[in-house]
Amino acid sequence: MNLHHKALRHFISASVIVLTSSFLIYELIASDRAMNAYMRYIMERADSSFLYDKYQNQSIAAHLMRTFEAPGDPVTAEKRRARVLRRL
Repeated sequence: MNLHHKALRHFISASVIVLTSSFLIYELIASDRAMNAYMRYIMERADSSFLYDKYQNQSIAAHLMRTFEAPGDPVTAEKRRARVLRRL
């Protein structure tokens, strides 16, 4: 009878180890999948944010180029002095 109880104890111990290990492995895999999905989400948002910033920078650059290309009246020394005097 002693052998039967010893085998039963080993079977129960092995069952507990197998069930606990399988649960932990399942949780590890589920956590990995969730983290990968979250990282994909972050990457998509970062790409769209980067593209939006790039669009804004290009828009500002184009606006400045159009502004600087527009012909303006030449500023004479007298006009500069008048502007300085108006500020004072």
